[in-house]
Amino acid sequence: MDFISHLWWIGTLLALGLLIGLQVAIKKFFSFLGQKQARSQADWRHSLGSILHPPVALVIWAVGIGYILDGIGHHFDFFSVNKYFYPLRGVVVIGAFVWLWMRWWGAFQKYFLSDKYPKADPTTVHMVGRIITVGVVAIAALLAMQILGVNTAPLVAFGSIGAASIGFAGKDVVANFCSGFLLHLARPFVMGDTIHIPEKSLEGVVEDIGWFRTLIRDKNKRAVYLPNNFFSTMLLLNESRLTHRRFKQTISLPLEAVHAIAGIVEQIQNLFKTTPEIDLSQSLYVYFSSYGERGCEIELEAYSTLLEQESFYRLQQHLLLQIQAILDKAKVQVAPFTVKIKNYIN
Repeated sequence: MDFISHLWWIGTLLALGLLIGLQVAIKKFFSFLGQKQARSQADWRHSLGSILHPPVALVIWAVGIGYILDGIGHHFDFFSVNKYFYPLRGVVVIGAFVWLWMRWWGAFQKYFLSDKYPKADPTTVHMVGRIITVGVVAIAALLAMQILGVNTAPLVAFGSIGAASIGFAGKDVVANFCSGFLLHLARPFVMGDTIHIPEKSLEGVVEDIGWFRTLIRDKNKRAVYLPNNFFSTMLLLNESRLTHRRFKQTISLPLEAVHAIAGIVEQIQNLFKTTPEIDLSQSLYVYFSSYGERGCEIELEAYSTLLEQESFYRLQQHLLLQIQAILDKAKVQVAPFTVKIKNYIN
């Protein structure tokens, strides 16, 4: 018996040594795989080794330790170890697969949202990832409970009653969750859009759309957190979905310049028509509108295809200077204290 006992211990040590050697070999293999993919400049697979290594190592150790403990139980007639360890090993394996999914999705999402796919929508990618992750975790939890001997049928039946109770007690949380889901479906804005909420005098860039609240970075670079349910009742302007920017001005000229207005209007019209950034398919108004309090008022309105704000301001400055040059050529001065400059950016 002593020889057999020593032989058994030697076998156990050899098994542990085999596990350690297998762990080292797998680590070297995944490291080599990652270096090879990095040299080939492939897609997200260049990080495949680092993604797979920790979960696979966990599975190998869980299965290997299970066999070793099984041998210990048979050798010492201590079968209670196996009674508790077998279910635990199954839970560890399921957890490893969930861990593997989350590591893979994180790497894939990072690659998919890189510069290689400029048209990829971060909001949709995050939404899909969250929904699938919740489903994977829920299924894994049910499988783990089944392995541990928990009857999931009453749990599922009780879940509907519990969900109703929780929903009634936390109606605000549920409302924010449902509103967040609708924001992902209706897509009134996505991450990176500039939005304006007039009722709250808030304008900023959407940085994140969570399950319960949305993060907006305002003009002063402050983080503003709004509950998702807020957007279902408030008026919201999406500045990032402009099709045009409107150039609108009112210029007042002295009453004695009324005979020169027809020529001035015609020249300003030609200026707009020859400016490439002005969309002639949209409304273009240049007309003598009325006699104002201090002079004759000319209304100007046109639509620019420049959507970026700074570019539009440069165009507006150019047009105003050109209009002033037309007035100087006609030897007409703007009526004093009557210039009305209104900038409409719709």
